[in-house]
Amino acid sequence: MKLDFIKISKLGSTVDNFIRLISLVLLFSLHTYALMAQTMATASVDRDTIKIGEHFNLTLQSESPEDSDIEWPKLLEKVGDFEIVDFTPINSEVKDGQVFKTQDIKLTIWDEGYHALPGLVFNYKNNNKRNKVQTEGKMITVLTLEVDTAKGMMPIKDIIEVPLTWKEILPIVLKYAAVAIFGLLLLFFAYRFFNKKEEIVAPPPPSLPAHEIALDKLKVIEKSKLWEKGSVKEYYSEVTETLREYVEKRFEVPALESTTDEILSDLNKTTINPSLTTKLTSLLEMADLVKFAKAKPGVDNHKKILKDAFVFVQHSKNINENKEQGDEV
Repeated sequence: MKLDFIKISKLGSTVDNFIRLISLVLLFSLHTYALMAQTMATASVDRDTIKIGEHFNLTLQSESPEDSDIEWPKLLEKVGDFEIVDFTPINSEVKDGQVFKTQDIKLTIWDEGYHALPGLVFNYKNNNKRNKVQTEGKMITVLTLEVDTAKGMMPIKDIIEVPLTWKEILPIVLKYAAVAIFGLLLLFFAYRFFNKKEEIVAPPPPSLPAHEIALDKLKVIEKSKLWEKGSVKEYYSEVTETLREYVEKRFEVPALESTTDEILSDLNKTTINPSLTTKLTSLLEMADLVKFAKAKPGVDNHKKILKDAFVFVQHSKNINENKEQGDEV
């Protein structure tokens, strides 16, 4: 009975040890995961003691989860008392679900003594929560240049003449060239302005009389002989269109937009000979039959309508002039 009790006690101790081991493994895993999911930022320098005006490197590093949005510090001209000489682009690398970023910044300072390099703040957003982490500050010792007082005062050295380069000369040349071009343009426009001559606009050539324009068009229609090509309707349209333009310009009657009856009514109010009005009436009515009633007159009618058009223009061109001469007598 006593032996069984000892065995049970040993078994219970073994189970307790196993539970403790599992607990330690879980705690270690959770701690490791928490470290992996944590956003960290560090700053390091390649040396903490420099001479005045000497350059040294500041290296910024950050580590954050992939789903974390980290904001890199904005660098302007200085970090604390230190001037920024140069800096590299931010290098980014993803490894095991973590984003590693690095940047090197070259700094200098022109005051001796002990100078604090402040910590830089990294803002980040994780799980829609904004937070920040700051790097550890550094103390930099700046030494002045050693002066050998045993040698005494040294004479002032002569000025060393450095030849000008094209990079220095080109801006000067371009500036004076731009001034010269601007001056020449100003003189040119001033000369044009003060020596501007009045442009003599030639009067437009006198327009041809209405009867000459009509007769020229009728001659072109006569030469085309459209009726021989089967274009009878087009032929009559061109003849009547020419006569309408002539009547509108010669007698100031809106013939282009009026019907045949309206044209004849307006012409009867003028001094035109009634026989010419009758000739024009016959001509326009024949053309209306061809255009709208699809009439098919013979070849003799084709020639007659063109002849009557010539006669109407020739005999009506001087009607108003004759009337004015009669009034003067």
